[in-house]
Amino acid sequence: MVLAAARAGKDIYLEKPLCMTVEEAKELRAAVRQHKVVLQLGHNRNSAPSLHKAHEVFRSGRLGNVPLVRTYADHALAWPPWKFYSDSEILELPKDASPATIDWERFLAGKPKRPFDPEQFFRWRGWWDCSTGVAGDLMSHLWDSVNMIVGMGIPDTALTHGALYQWKNDIHVPDMWRAIFDYPRRELTVTFHRCFHNSHYGDVVQLLGRDGTMEAGPQFCRVYGAERKAESQAKLREARRKGNREAGLPQEYLYKDGEIEVSTHWQDFIECVRTRRHPNPAASPSAFTPIPSATVLSTRPSPRWLSWVSRNATWAEPISSRAARGRRKPATRTILRADRTPRSSGASRWPRPWARLPWPCPRWSV
Repeated sequence: MVLAAARAGKDIYLEKPLCMTVEEAKELRAAVRQHKVVLQLGHNRNSAPSLHKAHEVFRSGRLGNVPLVRTYADHALAWPPWKFYSDSEILELPKDASPATIDWERFLAGKPKRPFDPEQFFRWRGWWDCSTGVAGDLMSHLWDSVNMIVGMGIPDTALTHGALYQWKNDIHVPDMWRAIFDYPRRELTVTFHRCFHNSHYGDVVQLLGRDGTMEAGPQFCRVYGAERKAESQAKLREARRKGNREAGLPQEYLYKDGEIEVSTHWQDFIECVRTRRHPNPAASPSAFTPIPSATVLSTRPSPRWLSWVSRNATWAEPISSRAARGRRKPATRTILRADRTPRSSGASRWPRPWARLPWPCPRWSV
């Protein structure tokens, strides 16, 4: 639909997931640029005042050097993930859901043929054929939040792992998801964690700087001092002297409603349609990358590395269990490129899971 709209010269508001494959992302971006249409993704955290404030704090240098950003999106309900029907408050399958009221063939639209299944029609996020699982549906929001604050763009390497442990009889995609994005030129690592069985950490972006820590989300932004500093140690001792042995550092800053005026996501889109400026987020390389990269990783069951090479998505075969245990065994690396035939790089040694990809490669300029 997006390609048809772009070719017809129509401006587009597109919800995530953006697409299913790297090839689709490239085709979509090319159409948007060629036909000069406005395309805005449904990453509405770009219009959250608290995250705009977080960007301001980060740019001020108040946190010092920030080599690590952690993100969590943990959320537990009494029912399985994505178990709703058209609306998050509708928890029962509509009684009139049948082939007579649902165009099943149109829903499949190029997907493998299968018998009519109203559960899959309404709860499509839980099936690989129809979605990118946690990566495209939820991780994309957190990655976009970090990119808005830090502006790190496309990662050099990425490692991901997913597992289906809690809701095995209800969905077909992982209910636990972890990813690591590495930016060696920025000396920065970004991590993502998601589970559907516990809500302790909730939804938060944590920027861990040398001189301070910031936690941010769609409704909040708070800053803490560095625990290593003498004044911070004094505050902790004073709090614990008063009997609170579990006391942590007090907040140095807490965002208050109304500090920053930001237009809503819809307002931003309408204004871009009128003025022809780029929306937030726009069809830039950094905006187009997270979901395709996550899809490449998420649609394969084993942990694997991914590297973005010279405007072509490049990924490696799964790290062997022997290599994961730290044993060195010669292996053959197979590098798959989006627009080239597979090639073998010959016998070499796999890196340990926490090491960078060993081969040199040109980088994206973002």
